[in-house]
Amino acid sequence: MPVLEKNCKWVFGPQDDVNIKGPNNPTMMSFKDEDFHSLVRESIQNSLDAVDDKNQPVNVSFAVRQFDGMEYPSFFDLYKHIKGCLDRFPVQGEPLYRPMLSYFASSRLNQRINYLRITDSNTKGMVYDRTDANSGFYKFIAEGVAQDAEGAGGAFGFGKNAFWSLSPISTVFVSSQAKNGEVCFAGISKLCTHIVDGEQLLPYGKYTSTGDVVLSKKDDIPVTFMPKETGTSVYVLGINSVDEDALIKAVLRNFWMAIYKNRLTVKVEQKIVDSEHIDDLMTQYFDETNDNSDKNYEYNPRVFYEIVKNAENNVEGYKIIKEPVLMNGNNCESKLYIHLKNDAQGQIVFMRSQMMTIYTERRKCKGAEGVFVCDSEDGNRFLRELEDYTHSSWSRKNYAARNHTNTIVAAHALKAIGTFIQESVANELQLGAQETEQVAGLDEILTITTPKGVDDVSKKDDIVDLENYKEKKEKKDTPKKGKGPKNIRQPRQTKAKFDPQGRLLSNSGGKKKRRPIKPGPVKPGSLKGKSIESEDGKSGIYAVPVDVSYRTWSQEENEQVWHIVRIFSSKDIDNAIIQLYAVDEDGKRTGLDIVDASGYEIRSGEEFVDSTDFDDSDANSESTTKQVRNAFSGVNIKANIPQTIKVRFNSNLKYSLVIDTDQIEKTNEK
Repeated sequence: MPVLEKNCKWVFGPQDDVNIKGPNNPTMMSFKDEDFHSLVRESIQNSLDAVDDKNQPVNVSFAVRQFDGMEYPSFFDLYKHIKGCLDRFPVQGEPLYRPMLSYFASSRLNQRINYLRITDSNTKGMVYDRTDANSGFYKFIAEGVAQDAEGAGGAFGFGKNAFWSLSPISTVFVSSQAKNGEVCFAGISKLCTHIVDGEQLLPYGKYTSTGDVVLSKKDDIPVTFMPKETGTSVYVLGINSVDEDALIKAVLRNFWMAIYKNRLTVKVEQKIVDSEHIDDLMTQYFDETNDNSDKNYEYNPRVFYEIVKNAENNVEGYKIIKEPVLMNGNNCESKLYIHLKNDAQGQIVFMRSQMMTIYTERRKCKGAEGVFVCDSEDGNRFLRELEDYTHSSWSRKNYAARNHTNTIVAAHALKAIGTFIQESVANELQLGAQETEQVAGLDEILTITTPKGVDDVSKKDDIVDLENYKEKKEKKDTPKKGKGPKNIRQPRQTKAKFDPQGRLLSNSGGKKKRRPIKPGPVKPGSLKGKSIESEDGKSGIYAVPVDVSYRTWSQEENEQVWHIVRIFSSKDIDNAIIQLYAVDEDGKRTGLDIVDASGYEIRSGEEFVDSTDFDDSDANSESTTKQVRNAFSGVNIKANIPQTIKVRFNSNLKYSLVIDTDQIEKTNEK
């Protein structure tokens, strides 16, 4: 028997007639470019999680190698087990197992098999303890991986099963050496229930010389697969070649930050991907424009690499915002790298301290794009528990799937991350508007894109800019048939103002004209029956527009949508009346019927057809509005003390809101 094989052979146990496993294996997939995404993520993230010396980069290499039938004759006995799958399932097994047979020649002298070897260094390796299901090597080779919370296996595989899914013969070897010098090896093939020499056998086979799944003595491990240093090697059997460019693109998409920060170096055959070469590689493989893809295996990493690089070099328009984010009771240091850009769609890339792209999505921060990174070790450990088994999402459901019962802490953490992002972007956009008075294209911020793949509780502030409402043409006085001419309320152009803290002001840019409270389309709404206006119109109740800073956002409570209005004023305002409007991306306002305003009196307001503000006109003005109950009154605002009011509308939808604030005054002017 050749020395290299060390007496290893394939062992498949007997199969009963109850737990038959057919050939419909969801992990068996064709080897295409997208699959590099799973292969790269699963292999490199394992290595980054097991880094030894954090002052040096983790090294991962990908290379295709070969062994032959003279060195490993018993390995090629796998042929009869694959053929046994066809014998057991001649129709169902044909498309899956017939192609596998082509990897085996009829003569031992001609037997050769190629494999992709993935090896890491500057890692701790994996320890095997047959009594501890949580030991690294045990978890890697254990049969079956728990389903993730979002569905079985995610986009491309079932965690570690990604390696088997990418093997054309569904066979993987793995070996590892721990820091204490202990070594281990396992060779596993995952087929289906099959028949060999008339015996029905289990779908899972082990390549072993002792009968054990794991070989832990150096003398038992096949020579080619013996670990030579601390670290882990995975061998994906049956891969004849790899598209080196596709593999490098997958590495850059998923680990560009780790490479840029010199935490990772990757070698693909003879090509090096490291911090020294990343700039040239990004330019070579990716365009400079953002296609806004939310798919990890399609998004353009160059855009976000440039954001981080430019922010760290203090390039104008790029920012780094640092702030602790509360996660599971810990203040976890986090960073947001952002680029303020008129046509940015709010796309954010999410990472934890290992610097791998977890996922990317568009958030409610149009006008900017960027990268969120949690650097904290506490945060890293916690966020890892929010991931599915493909490490491609954070969610409350994933946290529950990992057997955590107090899932509310996951929801709160996601909400805190969203708040940090939303408020950081809003503040930067508002400060930018203060400095320039008018930012071209800022009206684009009005569009709110609903993020996917996150909990509803993470929806954040809807920051609205009144300055850039799109102009409407003035309406002309047009007499109607059979009627005399009517006076049309003329629009006046307004400019949004911001307070010194960059918060948006309501009622900004217009003349603070007192408005008599009377029937008709006047702000802040009809208070018919309450007016004590005298006949000459000089004595009565008036609504005087006032400037306040405000923020709005929405949240769900008991399956009901509430909108939160937080108001701030630098002076006392007694007896204010507040009107709420939904606003679309064109700046058009829509009045919304309020059904609950936290105890304040709900009143009729108005809904403007036009998206501009209006000067007052006489009582005979033709009405261009319809009455809705979108106002509430009796609000007393104390100077320099934020006031928060919860409001619920008659529809259970979430809106981007603007508000108008007026102070009700009584005068005895003669």
